[in-house]
Amino acid sequence: MDTDQTFPQSNKLSAVIAALRSYPFTYLVIVLGALSFAVYLLSGIAGFALLGMTQTLAELREGGEYWRVLTPVFIHYTWPHIGVNLYLWWLFAPLIERFSRVTLVVLFFGAGILGNISQFLLTGVEFGGLSGVVYALFAYILLISKLAPEKGLFIAPWLSWALLALLLLGFTPLLGLISNGAHVTGLIWGALCASATHLRKVNT
Repeated sequence: MDTDQTFPQSNKLSAVIAALRSYPFTYLVIVLGALSFAVYLLSGIAGFALLGMTQTLAELREGGEYWRVLTPVFIHYTWPHIGVNLYLWWLFAPLIERFSRVTLVVLFFGAGILGNISQFLLTGVEFGGLSGVVYALFAYILLISKLAPEKGLFIAPWLSWALLALLLLGFTPLLGLISNGAHVTGLIWGALCASATHLRKVNT
């Protein structure tokens, strides 16, 4: 009986290890996001003291705290906020990482940094979340699925429409404070990266 129960547990552990080996960057981002949220739950808003943007870009340069242009992607204030963002990241990121980890890293850092800067210029320091990066992955997968279907990337139509609807609803008062600048910037960055991937393939 004990022996029979050991095999499923062993298989589950093997599957977890295989996933971590196959998609290390995907799970690194998930772990960092979960850790930052755990710190926030334990210590309150002070837990994000080293992650948020400075009051001005000049202050950021003078203090040499350049990581702050990226780290707001790990700031989440509610369970639904982090749950939806990390779920969509977990859904999309492995699709890209399985054929190009470099592409996923470029999408993450590009959408994270550019999205944070654009949102900062629009609203100041009160923002955070991974959703701008999620929109970059969404745009990338959606376009590559059309431009290079042989890669096997696919997003269910209902999910595409839901994300586009949320993007538009973000410009209305219905959803409250939304990082529209980061979302739109992420969408554009993902589309540019997809176009670059396709052009590189065409020219080789």
